[in-house]
Amino acid sequence: MTESLRVGVIGTGYLGTTHAAGMTEMGHQVVGLDVDAEKVAQLSAGQVPFFEPGLPEMLARGLSSGRLRFTTSFADVAASADITSSASGRRNRSATTPPTCASWTPRLVLLPPN
Repeated sequence: MTESLRVGVIGTGYLGTTHAAGMTEMGHQVVGLDVDAEKVAQLSAGQVPFFEPGLPEMLARGLSSGRLRFTTSFADVAASADITSSASGRRNRSATTPPTCASWTPRLVLLPPN
């Protein structure tokens, strides 16, 4: 890799957290954003709230290297990122269906800087 990017990841669910940790493995600086302060605290402490083989180790490497951090501040991400990705779910079913993993489709959208 020739250049390290400063990456913002909006949404730290399964897709966003995995994407953020993977980008740090590639040597990029990453800040993950979520509106859920409890989830941000968990991830910042190296605790992964779902199962993905190898992710806890990737998260730990990113955090200990200083290349990965998490925040609840949109302003922090805007000031810290060259490129931002939005990793969030999209409902597959009607509004009356209770949300479950099977009723959400993950989406990853890359947003260029202003």
